[in-house]
Amino acid sequence: MFIAPFDLDNPPADPPEGAHPLVWRMAQAIRIAHQPDSTACCVTCRVSVAWPCAPSRLAARGLLLALRLRQAPARWPSNQRIPW
Repeated sequence: MFIAPFDLDNPPADPPEGAHPLVWRMAQAIRIAHQPDSTACCVTCRVSVAWPCAPSRLAARGLLLALRLRQAPARWPSNQRIPW
């Protein structure tokens, strides 16, 4: 199990040292777009979708993934799936 060195509900805006910057920024953009409203529903998803919605949970996973991706290989082996 991987423990984040930050609060997943309030991650830093800039990627931490060693995090993959593109993956971090994409996950952060999703997280910002899918916030709870005053009724604990997502402001972006359909009406009455409880927060955390699927995109906000995916964004949290993306932030953790950004910490694990130090540097992608120059070329993925053709017989292996990309791990994301």
